Amino acid sequence: MWRDICLNNPKDIVKHIKGYQQALDKLSTLIENNQSEELEKLFSDAKSARDSWLKD
Repeated sequence: MWRDICLNNPKDIVKHIKGYQQALDKLSTLIENNQSEELEKLFSDAKSARDSWLKD
């Protein structure tokens, strides 16, 4: 099933994978550079987004 989903929607799936990769690259850079304030903001923003989704 997953194979067929991937093969029938390659552009959308690759687009989202690249978005995840960019987010992970940003997180990795913040950690490597010891950017504590930016990390705190990133996690705070993520929590706010998650809380908003759970309300709906």
